[in-house]
Amino acid sequence: MSNASDYHQREATLHLLNGEKNQGLLMKFSLRNHQLELKPKTGVTQYFEPSEIAYIGFHRPKGKSKPLPERNDASSMLVHTLTTETFHVLASGTKKYQAGFFATADESEPEYSHFFFYNHGVRLFEEDTPLGMALLDEKTITDIKIEEALSTQRNLQAMPLGDILLEQQKIAADDLKKALGEQKKNRRFLGRVLIEANLITEEDLQSALKAQETNRSVKIGQLLIDMGAVTEEQVSSALAKKLHLPFVDLDTYPIKQSAIDEVGIQILHQHQSIPIASDEFTLTLARADPLDFDAFDDIRFLTKKRIAEVVATPSQIKRLLDYEISLMSGDDNEFLFIEQVEEEEPDDVLAVALEAETSPVVRLVNKIFVHALERKASDIHILPQEKKLRVLYRVNGDLISDEVLDKSVQPKIVSRIKILSGMDISEHRITQDGRMRVFHNEAKVEFRVSCIPNIYGESIVMRILKKEAATDLEAIGLRPDDQQALEEMIKKPFGLILSTGPTGSGKSTTLFALLEKIIKSPLHVITIEDPVESEIDGANQIQVNHKTGLTFTSVLRNILRHDPDVIMVGEMRDPETASIGVEAALTGHLMLSTLHTNSAVDTIVRLQDLGVPNYLLAPAVSGIISQTLVKRLCSGCRVQLTDEDTDTLAILKNLGIKNPKKLYQQKGCNRCQSTGYNGRVMVYELLVVTPKVREAIHDKISGYELTNIVLKEGMIPKAQHALELAEAGTIGYQDLIKMLI
Repeated sequence: MSNASDYHQREATLHLLNGEKNQGLLMKFSLRNHQLELKPKTGVTQYFEPSEIAYIGFHRPKGKSKPLPERNDASSMLVHTLTTETFHVLASGTKKYQAGFFATADESEPEYSHFFFYNHGVRLFEEDTPLGMALLDEKTITDIKIEEALSTQRNLQAMPLGDILLEQQKIAADDLKKALGEQKKNRRFLGRVLIEANLITEEDLQSALKAQETNRSVKIGQLLIDMGAVTEEQVSSALAKKLHLPFVDLDTYPIKQSAIDEVGIQILHQHQSIPIASDEFTLTLARADPLDFDAFDDIRFLTKKRIAEVVATPSQIKRLLDYEISLMSGDDNEFLFIEQVEEEEPDDVLAVALEAETSPVVRLVNKIFVHALERKASDIHILPQEKKLRVLYRVNGDLISDEVLDKSVQPKIVSRIKILSGMDISEHRITQDGRMRVFHNEAKVEFRVSCIPNIYGESIVMRILKKEAATDLEAIGLRPDDQQALEEMIKKPFGLILSTGPTGSGKSTTLFALLEKIIKSPLHVITIEDPVESEIDGANQIQVNHKTGLTFTSVLRNILRHDPDVIMVGEMRDPETASIGVEAALTGHLMLSTLHTNSAVDTIVRLQDLGVPNYLLAPAVSGIISQTLVKRLCSGCRVQLTDEDTDTLAILKNLGIKNPKKLYQQKGCNRCQSTGYNGRVMVYELLVVTPKVREAIHDKISGYELTNIVLKEGMIPKAQHALELAEAGTIGYQDLIKMLI
């Protein structure tokens, strides 16, 4: 192993970070942070700090000089320095000192036999191994696939420029070899190197480039991806390993918005790079192609910081940059109704409010809103942590951790959202509820906002309610027989129809679809909601306001005096609301409402638990639809399971359900943003209260016996519906299992 003492009094050239070169005898050289002493052939001894030096080149020994040690444990490497030079060397990535590492020069290096590269002078170093070999080493691809890709690449690649010039007799073989060595060292375009060496003319170069245009080269990594032999992530991971750089998954990495703003989106888009972190001295930059020196140099010059590079997939970088660009267009307030701060607020509260209204905070909150709407999220979570602020989105039922913001922006973002939603920004110790309304792409959207203090600040959750989201009954995914049964129910002038399921299962959407059918008739429709989720033209919609005493129960007590034909109550959440609702259904009114239960039969039991007598419940209930929303597989990339899933088959067998003909699982493509899913689909069961079912309810038959009765009367259980959707490839086998357990 090399020691610094081996290099004392050797002829060397110090290459400084500012581009200067100093040659002489290296009299004093230490691997610790000591000054280096260089004695030139003429002039006085010079002293250099290690922080000034990019690398030291030790000249090939002359005369009887003792040869420098060779590295038997070294492998071939490419070292790229901050002085924009590249060297083919033998070095060991594991034998590094704190300051840097020694390397033996390649045989083609005419001037130096050895180097010492300071860590701060090296941009990156890579193993001199083809990408295909790196993929083989990682066992992500077979040698057969590599050979297929190489064969395709050979067919697609243009003849190298040097060979074209030889064929056209524009250059001699020896001159070409010399130029290639110069290119290897300086990483310049070969044509420019040849022109600068006066070996060819500009006309010669243009003639050769024209011959090359007919058949452009294709990178081996992209070929392998196009063949389906490897994924984009595997290629990027192999490239990162080859370059000794970290590989980062940008979908899960907490990117700092301040780092992006520090560089500017225009130059980032130009170089297809995305900063992910920044401190006082270093900017961490995610790149798909770290060998693009122009990007590195431009961003380093702009920020005046050390650049720490990581590798990410091109598609992730492009998606993030496209998102940032999309948010830059238009005015900060183009789609927001902003509540004004009351003048009588205390001075300190006014200061917080004014700070929250400043342009960067407005832009950041708007980005959060737009990102949620573009991804079709149902909820936004602003979650304070000890040293950061997390932003999460619920998409297709899954909570996705998307952004991590600096802790310093927490009070400004929280205050901005509280101002918009009409909350008291001076109060931080109690729970608050609010709402705001925005326009996005000409659609009206309402956010229902909940603010709850936690140990690190105030946690905010915003439910996204599209005001124009009322859906036709034909579009919610009902079987034809069930749709007809529901349409028959709403034609009756009385009766109770319930939509049940967990939170976020689409209960309100189902009721609105029924109301859209009903409103076409000359009927007086009144809804009691908290909040009004979808505006229905022609309906009399009442917004619950607990602060003023306008509750579900108080409105429902007096609503019969308002001469309604149809009543929709957002939720039967207490015994009084349930009792009044059932009585209204028995006195000549069509009643619609929701309950939080897991099945249609459980709904009957729940109403009994709320104190509704069976002799009233039996004649009042017309039908119950119990529903759950499940992620819909992307039809563009779903794949059929090839092996039998014994666990799934065992579950189906225990439930008495026949084995499925085929099942599918998610994969991921550009259409679904690599998630494998595209929206959600309703899995449901519809209990129609037939005379036999009504009799069973009246006799208080519940549980297992009542389930058997409704099944005999024709109800298809949710488990069976889920199985049908799984066989059709609408939902994945994992979600089928969840529905069955």
